[in-house]
Amino acid sequence: MFSGPFIVRASRTLQLIRADFCGPDGSPLLSILVDSLGSTVYAPDEGSALRISGGIPFGNALLGVNATISLMRTGFPWVPVQQEMMNSLFGSEKNLWLFESGQGDSMTVVLHGDALLPSIESEGISLVPVAASWHDRFRLWPLEWELVSENISLIMRIRSIDEVETCSEGSFQLIVPVPVDTLDIQMPSWRYSSPSPVR
Repeated sequence: MFSGPFIVRASRTLQLIRADFCGPDGSPLLSILVDSLGSTVYAPDEGSALRISGGIPFGNALLGVNATISLMRTGFPWVPVQQEMMNSLFGSEKNLWLFESGQGDSMTVVLHGDALLPSIESEGISLVPVAASWHDRFRLWPLEWELVSENISLIMRIRSIDEVETCSEGSFQLIVPVPVDTLDIQMPSWRYSSPSPVR
């Protein structure tokens, strides 16, 4: 068990996400770049890098870059996001939005009536926002996440949020000084399967 700082940058305009996770001493452990074609994961300590086509894995399928940005920003992996959700909440104790991989797997986004942010569950993995920012319910950010799977239990706390209008592509650059392996499997992408919530 350990803790360490991390920084995440994302741009829906550029369709880019860049994340760096560090150990307790501040040394880099994992760097991630997600773009419109897939994701690159680089582990400096291990001297290894992996390229995954189509997105970033979540459970048994992939989330694309825009879905991942939406998830980080609102807790809901789809665009449009919270306004669509809030419009359908009146008088309901629990709302479910369903996603399917097309290969028999499913992912459920659950929003309880008294919750500000939804949680996500799929086979063997769950992602739950534990705390939210001080904004109103249409502008709030998830500030703390709990990720639980068969191999990992992780809590991510966001200490500061910086919203800027534009960022340069250079700020997302990931330099990988080792050969990049390409994951030789075809993973499907999560697809929104219910246009309205299942109650």
